[in-house]
Amino acid sequence: MIVKALNVDIKKSKIYVGFTSKYGSAYGEWFGEVEAGQNYAIELDIPAELIWGKDIKEIRETLEVISYDGQFNYLQGILDHLYEDGIVAFRIGPSIVLLETKGYTSAKKGSWVQIKVPEIQLFNINL
Repeated sequence: MIVKALNVDIKKSKIYVGFTSKYGSAYGEWFGEVEAGQNYAIELDIPAELIWGKDIKEIRETLEVISYDGQFNYLQGILDHLYEDGIVAFRIGPSIVLLETKGYTSAKKGSWVQIKVPEIQLFNINL
């Protein structure tokens, strides 16, 4: 995914970046080189195990969206694959993120979901 770094903050030796993309804007921990105002190709990760019905839920809306409300990041996209061990492949735009999930879901491949998490990680993969 291509993002534009809007602002860069350093907290407790970690780099956090407010960013925007064609899917919306959010805030996350950044790994790699970064400068505000520049565009980057990134890989997105969600480090937490997600609980169905709480952190991840099926939705009717069919829009790929990223947003941040000052406390939580929200990502909306499509389930690309569900594995028996609770791992799911979540797609937003060209990016696929493997997520660890827990609990029961009736969601199937192709279902639209919303993820609500306090932290996302962004890895600069610019070459």
